[in-house]
Amino acid sequence: MARGDEDAADPSDYLYRAVIVDCRITVAQLATAFRIDDRRLVSAGHPFEDIQSFTLTNVKGEIVQAELVHLVPGKDLAVLELVEPVSGGAVQLANEEVAAQTAVSIPTFNSDGFLEINDAFAVRRAQVTLNGENERRSVELEGVIGPGDSGAPILHDGDVVGVVFASTRGAETGWAVALPEIEGALANAGTEALPLTCPEDD
Repeated sequence: MARGDEDAADPSDYLYRAVIVDCRITVAQLATAFRIDDRRLVSAGHPFEDIQSFTLTNVKGEIVQAELVHLVPGKDLAVLELVEPVSGGAVQLANEEVAAQTAVSIPTFNSDGFLEINDAFAVRRAQVTLNGENERRSVELEGVIGPGDSGAPILHDGDVVGVVFASTRGAETGWAVALPEIEGALANAGTEALPLTCPEDD
């Protein structure tokens, strides 16, 4: 049973901004991550593919040390691990998938880097493929999804039901990886840091 927003963790305790140095793009890329226990964080996968490094900061702007420990490109999910544990304040995964036509919220960072919580709507659940491959269970969203929101949690009654991975240009629509995919990624995540290396040029 869902706990309700009044009992939910405070996003200022579990939300993080990732600033990523990509191998091919000269401008630093932004993503969002959220902490689900004292060490593990979840984010979208594509911002962490083929990167040189990343810096993680909490809502207060403090840098925290973290490592990439699991990457699932086909599901567009990444699992990070803090070098030093943080007590309390983690967000929980929901007990069940979000139903279609349900109000949700998206905690993220605005263009000035401050925490904001946007209202959104889970339109439907669907199996989505990218270029005809890598099917993933997803949630279609109505709501404002901006640059750097990839990796932000989708919340229903304060618990995570999805992870933002895409938005549609020129429209207030987007997509999130659904709860079963998140659970699968976490179940297969290790604790050893993955090497951050750029692919060799052809």
